[in-house]
Amino acid sequence: MPAPLTAEQALDVALEFDRSIVSRMPIAPAELAAKATVALYDGREQADAALGLATGYTGEIEADAGQVWLISLPGPVWGVAGPGQSPWAVHDGITYQFSARTGQFLALHTGSSLPGLVVLFARGDDLYRTDVEGRVVEQLTTGGRLGWGMTTNDADWWLEAMTQPPRVSPDGFHVAFAPTNATVVVAAVQRPLLSVPMKLSGTGVLAWSPDSRRLASAVNDNGTERAQLAVFDLYTQTTTLLLNEASPDIRNLAWSPDGSQLAFGCCFAADYDATGEYLGTETGELRIVHLDTRLVESAGPLWSSIGGGTQGFCWTEDNRIAALADEDALGLSSHCSELPDGSTAPNGQHRFLVTAPPQPDAAAEIIYTLIVEDVSAGELWRRDLEPGLWPRAWSPDGAYILLDDNDNHSPIRRIRADGTEALELLIEDAYLLAVVPAWQ
Repeated sequence: MPAPLTAEQALDVALEFDRSIVSRMPIAPAELAAKATVALYDGREQADAALGLATGYTGEIEADAGQVWLISLPGPVWGVAGPGQSPWAVHDGITYQFSARTGQFLALHTGSSLPGLVVLFARGDDLYRTDVEGRVVEQLTTGGRLGWGMTTNDADWWLEAMTQPPRVSPDGFHVAFAPTNATVVVAAVQRPLLSVPMKLSGTGVLAWSPDSRRLASAVNDNGTERAQLAVFDLYTQTTTLLLNEASPDIRNLAWSPDGSQLAFGCCFAADYDATGEYLGTETGELRIVHLDTRLVESAGPLWSSIGGGTQGFCWTEDNRIAALADEDALGLSSHCSELPDGSTAPNGQHRFLVTAPPQPDAAAEIIYTLIVEDVSAGELWRRDLEPGLWPRAWSPDGAYILLDDNDNHSPIRRIRADGTEALELLIEDAYLLAVVPAWQ
C-alpha cells in the first residue's frame, strides 16, 4: 500500500485524477432513469460507509483521496468524476448523465460515451453550460447571481459581460465572477470544496493561479478603487493582502507559470499634449509582486486608450513578463492578463477573422464577412454574416465555430469549420461566454 497522503496531497490527487466508472447495476435503463439518485462523498471511506461495503476503489489512491459519486437506488454504481465532469453510469449500452453540481439526472445517451458540457453561457443573469450539440443543459448558478441586468433588459448588461467575464479555474472545478464592484462570487462546477457559492470581497479584476488553488482579485482600499491585491486560498479558506503600499486603479492580472509572482497594471494617468489637450490615452505601469516576500518591482510602462482598452501582458514559460506590443499575440500563452479571443482553433492551424467589405452606399447596412484561413496557407473559405452575428469560439475538437450576437434573448449558433453546411441552432435564449476545454 502507498504511504498515507495528507489532506492537501489527497486533494491534489483528486483534482488531477481522470474520470472513470465501474458499473455493477443489473437494472433496466428506464428504471434507473426514474429512480437513480446521486450523492457526492469525500473519498472512498465515506462512500464505503454509505454503502456498507468496500467499493474496490483503486489501490493507488488512499481512502480519502477522491471525490466519489455514488449513483444508487436501486443497486450502486460508483465513480470518480474528473475536473468539471458530470458523473455518469453505463448499463446495457445506455449512458446516464447527472449534474456535477447538484447530482440531478440530466440525460440519457446511446452508447458508452457522453457529451462534454464545454460551452459556458449566461441566461437570465445565471450561468449554464451545454455540449456542442446543445442536447444537455446544466444550470450552474441560481437566483440571478451574475447581477448584470439581463432579466430586466438593462442596457449595461452587455458591457458587464464583456469587461468582467466569469473566470473558470484552469482545472474546471470553479468559476468566479463579480456581480458588484465590491463582491466576488466563487461557484463550484463540481463540488470538491464548495457546496454553495461563496462571496468574497473583490472586483471583476480576477485571475486564477495555475494550480487553481488561489484566486487573486483587485480590491478597493480605504476609498480608493482597486488599490490592493487580495489572494484567496480555496484550501485554507483564507485571504492574504499582498501590497504594502496602495497601487491605485489596478487593471488586469496574470500569474507567473510557477505561481510565485503576480503581474498587474496600475497607476494610470491621463496623457496630454503640449497645449494641454487630452490625447485619449493613459499611461500606467506594469508591476510584479513576489508572493513570498511581497516585494514589488516595475516591469515597464503600460498604456491604455479609450478605444483600445488596456495593453495586455503575458508570462513566458520561464517566468518572464512582457507587455504585448501586438494585441494579436494574446492567447499564445496561457498566462496572460486577458482571456484569449477564441479566434485560433485548438490545433493552432486554423483561425477565423471578420472583415467589412467596402460599402458602395454609405447609408446601407454594413455586411460583415466571416473568413476562415489556414495559418500557413491562407484563406480556406468565406461567407457573409447575418446582421449582429459574430464568431466567438471554436469547439474543442475544432469541428465547429460558435457564433452569437449581443442580444440577451437570442440563440447561440454554430457552423461547421469546413464551411460545408449552413448555420445551425445550438441553443435558444443564451449569451455565449466561453468554451472550456477542461470540461471535455
